Amino acid sequence: MPADDVLRGPSDQSESLEEPIGRYPSTASLPEDDRHRVLASERRRHVLAIASARPAPIPLEALAAAVVAREDADPADDETRERAVISLHHVHLPLLDDHGVVEYDPNERELLA
Repeated sequence: MPADDVLRGPSDQSESLEEPIGRYPSTASLPEDDRHRVLASERRRHVLAIASARPAPIPLEALAAAVVAREDADPADDETRERAVISLHHVHLPLLDDHGVVEYDPNERELLA
């Protein structure tokens, strides 16, 4: 199942959470509602996939470029990459860090784990 189809919406709620847990083991200990919230965003799913495939620390700018490339946007486009940096720094990485799924250092702007 493609990453885009992990959480389809209300019509597919009979799907167990075992497949998303298998793809994103760092979410296994989360309560079901939190796991749905964490995995609801395609951008956060990209972050988790990238984090599991690369050694830490990952600089925010490198993470943003990798996320943009997975979203089929032009990673060389400075404006697109900068928008990704901003949304990762202010929205997605803090949420993932708050749920204990990743460790993000906003001062160093690095994904640590």
